[in-house]
Amino acid sequence: MIMSEVQSEPTLCPDNIGIVGGGRWARVIVSVLCELVSPEVKISMHFKHNMDSMLAWIKKQGLADRIQLSSTWPQFSSAHSSAIIVANAARDHEKAVEHALSIGAPVLVEKPIATNSTAAERLAKLARKVNGQIAAAQVFLFARYIENFSKLITNSGPIDAISVDWSDPKSEQRYGETKQYDIGLPVFADWLPHILPILNTLLPTLPNEYRQLRVSRGGAKLELELYADKIPCVIRLERNASHRKRIIKVNIDGKVSEIDFSKEPGVISYGQSFTTGDEFWDSKKKPLACMLSAFFQFSTSAYQDTRFDIRIGLHTCKIIDKIAKSYYEQLIPWLIEQLSASENPDESFYYTLSELLSAKGPLTANALSQQIEKVIKFFNSEDKAIYFEHLSQTQDPSGFFIKMVT
Repeated sequence: MIMSEVQSEPTLCPDNIGIVGGGRWARVIVSVLCELVSPEVKISMHFKHNMDSMLAWIKKQGLADRIQLSSTWPQFSSAHSSAIIVANAARDHEKAVEHALSIGAPVLVEKPIATNSTAAERLAKLARKVNGQIAAAQVFLFARYIENFSKLITNSGPIDAISVDWSDPKSEQRYGETKQYDIGLPVFADWLPHILPILNTLLPTLPNEYRQLRVSRGGAKLELELYADKIPCVIRLERNASHRKRIIKVNIDGKVSEIDFSKEPGVISYGQSFTTGDEFWDSKKKPLACMLSAFFQFSTSAYQDTRFDIRIGLHTCKIIDKIAKSYYEQLIPWLIEQLSASENPDESFYYTLSELLSAKGPLTANALSQQIEKVIKFFNSEDKAIYFEHLSQTQDPSGFFIKMVT
């Protein structure tokens, strides 16, 4: 049972909830779960690394009696209802979702569903084949401030254009911990699964055409131009920026409506009018709790919620695949220029190589530094002309560099 805001109105909840993952976001989910569901619900976390640090964390949080830790996949008794939440690294989502479907557990998968559209489509087909339930964790669709902004836009007339500015600083505190991004996941693959579902609430159709990409700072800063039919959507993304930014501007008949939720619940503005994004922010459930509550209702009944629609996630994966091609077409000549230069490479160069070398799995800071030094050494050797030629011809720069250093 979920302990709802109105205690006389309990919501259905599985008997067992398994969280696959042991990172910061998995810990945030567990913290919210322990406040959301009754103590009778069994909660487990499943991951392979840093078991000791996680054990210390749950003890520090006073959750040792609520959380079971395991280094194996979730397994549940057929006599009890269950659900799985996949919150591990994006590169590992596919296997985790596949396992959940194989044991008949409804599964909520964090963004992106998979690292490419082929894998995401395969999971969707598998879910249909086994009659399984798979939900995309599109958490901003459960934010009242996005819902309020969407209502404003819907009632304002046809949209002429949209712009999105989305950035994170190099280091920030979120939910009491230092936020760290998945260094092996390009910024567009990391953030578009958040942004496109939001745009879907504002536009008559999802952005369905990708036209232009401008890459700077070695991939840490991007500007994308997408179109929803004839409506231009300019999306600016930046990692390691000066500050956090979450701003969406909508142009309607020469007037601009804006939501700035850089600090939740944000501020909505229209002309000279300003209002809070969510007047109930301090008295009602936050977006993550709302999403989890809805997922448990989705997983334990015939209730359907379009906010979990996996088709949005699949569409996003297809857009990401198209962008990736242009992204690497721009990165490779820039990398060759950086590797050819006599002076020391700049910070952007290290950002790019860190991303490419970490694509197949996380590396310690020391191991990553050693691998980058190996790359530089190869391109300063007598055989550098051969390496430059191979790099210029590759369509998989990540695989190229990983193979070079291993």
